[in-house]
Amino acid sequence: MANHLDLPRKEADELLAVQKSAPEAAWIALSSGRIESWALVTGVITPGGLYKKALTVELICKRSVRPLRESFKFSLFRLEFGAPKRAYQLDTSNVPLCDPEDHDWPHEHIGTDRICFGSSAFPQTFEEALEHFCNAVNIQFDEVIESPLEFKLR
Repeated sequence: MANHLDLPRKEADELLAVQKSAPEAAWIALSSGRIESWALVTGVITPGGLYKKALTVELICKRSVRPLRESFKFSLFRLEFGAPKRAYQLDTSNVPLCDPEDHDWPHEHIGTDRICFGSSAFPQTFEEALEHFCNAVNIQFDEVIESPLEFKLR
């Protein structure tokens, strides 16, 4: 569903075509317990300073215990007069809890357009979602981004 905080599709497409990079960033825990939630927010750099200080990436990962489910909402915003306007958003999960016709089914927003994924053709893991997001918004992170939901020994 489009709203006044979405860029027009044409502007979003133009922005997505520009090569972007994101400097280092760290995950921040938003909640723990039955629903674990993490966010990573960072500014975006473009060649020649185009969109200087105006682009932001926001990655949100959630995991619930019952049912065991991971969901991912990865977004690219452009600031306009201090207000974030959504250029792109991937909203997906490893276990959708609805029918493909429902709004909560895995989908992506490109500007004002909402595109629903097919019943089996959507990113289901953190790695798949991040790869899809990076390809869609034409961005490369300066460091490897690992899922905050996985426990790894160091």
